[in-house]
Amino acid sequence: MKKLIIPLILLSFICGTTSCKEDLDSKDELILIVASERAIDTRTTYYTPYFVKYNPVDEWHYFFPIEGFEHEKGYEYTIRVLKEYKGTTMGVEPYYEYTLLEIISKIKKNSEGLPKPLSPLS
Repeated sequence: MKKLIIPLILLSFICGTTSCKEDLDSKDELILIVASERAIDTRTTYYTPYFVKYNPVDEWHYFFPIEGFEHEKGYEYTIRVLKEYKGTTMGVEPYYEYTLLEIISKIKKNSEGLPKPLSPLS
């Protein structure tokens, strides 16, 4: 029985390492709808989050910085971005970087139904 445990541990380690390598090479393209207003998040000063939707019928949610995207207040955007896996934060949560590939549309409007600002207590 002990002879089986060591090979099983080695096999699980190898499989785990291989899958991490595949994740590091992971890239996806996404279409996002970006709200006309940026989020107010008093928990961080590193960036000002965006409000985004994946579909027009979805609810808005907070979103990370998008490299190369210049947001102009008062315009709602539909954009295509590249999502790249960059590892984990604190070894737990996956970390992704987003890069603008294309602005599909830019429409002057006030986005409706935006969430309330986040605070340190929320």
